[in-house]
Amino acid sequence: MIEWESQQSPRFKSAILELLYEQNKIAFAAIIINGGLYAYLSWGIIDSTLIYFWVAANLLLTVIRYFLFLKWRAKGRNLSSLALDAALKQFNICVGISGILWGLIGIGCLRGDSPTYLAATTFLIAGMTSGAVGAYSSSLTTMYSFLFPSIIPFTLRLVLDNQLAHRIMGLICVAYIILMILIARSVNSRTLRGVGLGFENENLISRINDASHEIRTPVTAIAGAAELLADHPNLPPTALSYSKIILRNSLHLKKLVDNILVIATSGSKEHPQAMESVSLRDEITAVGSMMQSRLKEKGIQLETQFTAAVPAKVWTSSLKFQQILINLLSNAIKFSPQAGKISLSVDFVRPFLNIKVTDYGIGILPENIDRLFDPFFRENRAEVKSQEGSGLGLALARTLSRELGGDLKLLQSQADKGSTFLFSLRALPVEGDLPQPSQRLSGKKILLVDDAEDIRFLFRNRLEAEGAEVEVCQDGQAAVDLLAKNGDFDLILMDLNMPGLDGFLATKHIRKLGYDKPILAFTAYSSFTTMQKCQSYGFSDHIYKSTELNDIIMTLQKWLKPLPAA
Repeated sequence: MIEWESQQSPRFKSAILELLYEQNKIAFAAIIINGGLYAYLSWGIIDSTLIYFWVAANLLLTVIRYFLFLKWRAKGRNLSSLALDAALKQFNICVGISGILWGLIGIGCLRGDSPTYLAATTFLIAGMTSGAVGAYSSSLTTMYSFLFPSIIPFTLRLVLDNQLAHRIMGLICVAYIILMILIARSVNSRTLRGVGLGFENENLISRINDASHEIRTPVTAIAGAAELLADHPNLPPTALSYSKIILRNSLHLKKLVDNILVIATSGSKEHPQAMESVSLRDEITAVGSMMQSRLKEKGIQLETQFTAAVPAKVWTSSLKFQQILINLLSNAIKFSPQAGKISLSVDFVRPFLNIKVTDYGIGILPENIDRLFDPFFRENRAEVKSQEGSGLGLALARTLSRELGGDLKLLQSQADKGSTFLFSLRALPVEGDLPQPSQRLSGKKILLVDDAEDIRFLFRNRLEAEGAEVEVCQDGQAAVDLLAKNGDFDLILMDLNMPGLDGFLATKHIRKLGYDKPILAFTAYSSFTTMQKCQSYGFSDHIYKSTELNDIIMTLQKWLKPLPAA
C-alpha cells in the first residue's frame, strides 16, 4: 500500500465508498433483472406468497440503498472518519440483507423435481455472487457480506441432501466458494493498490501545480511590467528593444512552465481546459516564429494556406493548440530533406477546425503505421535513429487533440516521399468584434487583493489605464476589514495563497458581510479541485495569472456588465 496515504484516513475511506456507490448503480439493475427472472422461474414451484414477499423485500432494500446513495451524493465527501465508518456499516448491512434474501432462494431451490429449475437457480446465485466480487471489489467486508449469506445456505442445502447428485453439486459449490474468496482477495488487493496509486498521482500533480505557482507569479510580474514598458510612448528605441526581449522570453518561460504542467497532467481532471479567444493566424504565426531558426538551418520553406471558411478567432486552448502544432512541425522539420518544403493548410467545417501538415521527407514504413502513436515508439531506421527524440511527440499531440474534442490522424504516408497528418479540434468561432483596448473599465471600482507587491503595482496600473478606480490590499484580513467599512466595489480580484487569512476564508467572510457582487479568484493555480473549492467558498469565477493582460480585462468586462432588466 502507498505509505503516505493510510487506508484509515478519511480521504481513503471516502474514495472506497465512492467506488462502492458507483458500482452500486450496476447492482440495482442486476437485482431487478435477476429478481424478476427468479420470480418467473419459481412461479408454480414456490408458494406465491413467499415469492411476493421476497420480491417486495428486494425492492424495498433497493429503494433504501438508493436513498443512501442520494445521501452520500449530498454530503458524503465531507464526512468525518467516524461518520464514514458508519456509512460503510450501513452499506454493508444492506448488502448483507440482500445476500440473505438471495440465500433464501438457495434453501428452497430443491422444491419440486425439475432439474431445469435447479440449474437455473444455481446459475442465478453464481451470477449474483461473481457479480458482487466485481461490483464491491474495493471492500473485502462488503464482498463477504453478500458472498457468504447468499451462497453458503444453498451449498449446505445441497451437501445435506439425500441425493448423491446434489451432494456432488454441493462439493462443487464449496470449491466455488473457495475460488471466489481467492479471487475476491486478489481483486480487492489490486483495487486498493489502484486507489493508492491514484492518490500518489494526485499528490504529484499537486506538487507540480505548487511549483508552477511559485514560478508563474514572478514571471507574470516580469511579463506584465515588460508589456507596460513596451507600450510606453516615450521609450527610447534601445530600451524598447530590451523590453521586447524581456517580454518575449518571459512569455516563452510562462509557456514552458505551462507545457510542463500539460505533459504532467495530461488527461487528468486536475488540469481543466483553459478555453480562450484564439486568433488562428496569430497562433500559427507564433508557432512558425518559434520554428524559424530550425527552418532556416535546413533551408525549409513553410507554406500556410487558409480557406475562406476559417474564422478569425475561435474558442479553444491556446496552450494545447500551440503544443500540438509545435510537435507536428518539429517532426516534419526533423525528417525533411535540406531545402525542402512543409505545407500547412487550415479549413473549418463547423464545429471542427481541420489542420493538415504535409512534409516531403522520409515518410513512414507501412509496417510501422499502426504503432505510430504509441508512446516511446520510434522506427528502427537509420534515418530515424540519427535524429534526437523520445518518441513521445505524436502520442502527446494525439492526447491533447482528443482533450480538445478532436483527434490526430495520419492521412497518408509513403516511404521516401513524405507524410500528411490531420489535426482536428472542436472549436466554435468567436462571434462579433472584440472590444477595443482603451478605457474599457471606465467608472468601475475594483478591489485588488494580493500579497505580492509587484503584482499589486502592475495590475493596479493596468486597470487604472483602462479607466478603473483601484484600491489594493496586501492580505485577506485587510480586505475583510475594508469591506466591513465600505462595500462600494463593483468587483474584487482576490489572490488565493496569502499569509494569514487566505483568499478562500477572506471571500467567505466577505460574502457573510452581504457583498453580492463578483469576486474573482486571481490565481496561479489551475487544478480542478482548486476551482471547485473556489466555487464552494463563494467565488464567481477565476482568472489565471498566466493569462494575457488583454484577456484578463475582457473577463473583468464580462463580469462588470449590468444585468439585464427582469
